[in-house]
Amino acid sequence: MKHTLLVGTYSDFGVYKLSFENGVLSFLGSDNSFENCSYLCSGDSSINYNVVEELKSSNCKNGFVLARNADLSIINRLETVGSSPCYIFLDKLRNLLYVSNYGDGSLNVFSLNNDKSLKKLIFSKSFTSHSRIHSSILSSDGNFLFITDLGANKLFAYKIDYKEDLFDLIYNFEYEFLEDTQPRHIVLNDNNIFLVTEDSCKLYHLEFSETLRF
Repeated sequence: MKHTLLVGTYSDFGVYKLSFENGVLSFLGSDNSFENCSYLCSGDSSINYNVVEELKSSNCKNGFVLARNADLSIINRLETVGSSPCYIFLDKLRNLLYVSNYGDGSLNVFSLNNDKSLKKLIFSKSFTSHSRIHSSILSSDGNFLFITDLGANKLFAYKIDYKEDLFDLIYNFEYEFLEDTQPRHIVLNDNNIFLVTEDSCKLYHLEFSETLRF
């Protein structure tokens, strides 16, 4: 089976497009219009999104989120309200993008147009002064947003309240790790949360439900 892979290089080389078939990777193209392109996500085979930490050629202190066509050409871009964006997640149910800003520990939520291009920023939340948030991922039922905070050593669960471009996060619960654990990436499988840490280099398995919490 043939797959197409997109790789954010977090360098001056931008984004690479690769083909993976029968165990072989082949180069298909790249775009280096923007440096420091890091995390990516895809809506379907025709469009994808990625975050850019900063533009060396500009005086902008914040980052950007980009919408791209399948050939990596830029559709449009919007500035993040926060520094060093490091993670992006597509909410297909609500047609939203969640962008985590590692530098100042804030979360941005962007709405999308009907053609899946970027529309506007509809929500921004700053956490504590020492927050360094990373993964922001929806629960399997789409009701909760899980956020890892390396600075606070916590995994947060927020209930989503969204209607007609009015978005809010309602605090639900948190799981606190040991000092210097630094939770970073999470993967969900139903109510199972698999989490890898940065400083302690450990893998956690947590279970969550609206009634049982973590």
